[in-house]
Amino acid sequence: MNNFKSSSWLSVAATLGLISSAFVAGPVMAEDHAEEHHVPESHVHGLASLFIVQEDRKLLLELESPAMNLVGFEHAPHNDAQHEHVEKTERQLAAGDKLFSFSGGQCQLLEADIEMAALEGDHEEEEDHEAEHDGHHEAAHEEHEEHEGSEAEHSDVEAKYLFNCQQPATLKAIDVTLFDVFPGVEELDAQWVVRSLQGGRTLSPESSRIELQ
Repeated sequence: MNNFKSSSWLSVAATLGLISSAFVAGPVMAEDHAEEHHVPESHVHGLASLFIVQEDRKLLLELESPAMNLVGFEHAPHNDAQHEHVEKTERQLAAGDKLFSFSGGQCQLLEADIEMAALEGDHEEEEDHEAEHDGHHEAAHEEHEEHEGSEAEHSDVEAKYLFNCQQPATLKAIDVTLFDVFPGVEELDAQWVVRSLQGGRTLSPESSRIELQ
């Protein structure tokens, strides 16, 4: 069963939308309120967004990032190496327990849903496309690929994670280890509603913990 298509997930998605609107309308008093939180801009390389909502024992995380941060390009793969890199990235994203760790809560990953359709492409079609250009001058080939890349820019990746927390009341903090796996993510704008706590802050490799108590 895909929990992300259930009515429960849809209600959480709506909650996330309300959180975003609240951040736009005015500042939210987070636990670390001394740090100024800003609304994430749309598709900025190096910047990604993380939304977190807890409902009873369910802990839902949604990551949104430009593909460049995770894969290093934003077009359909042009060769075998790029196809393999996209597949590796998808496997890394699916391993949510390697990207997030928890202090308390006893949370275990139940399901991950990764959306990166813009990067998957048709492998055979790409191979035929490359074969057509075998006789072209190298400069012309580079110009062609640059043109394709410009047309496919602004590809985004979405990753949703469902964790089950056996002791949700004891969840004290979330450490985002995503930065270690994907160094292309330089800043992560996080927003959350966990128990009665609502907050937001910008995370970085040097400061990647979300305190929840």
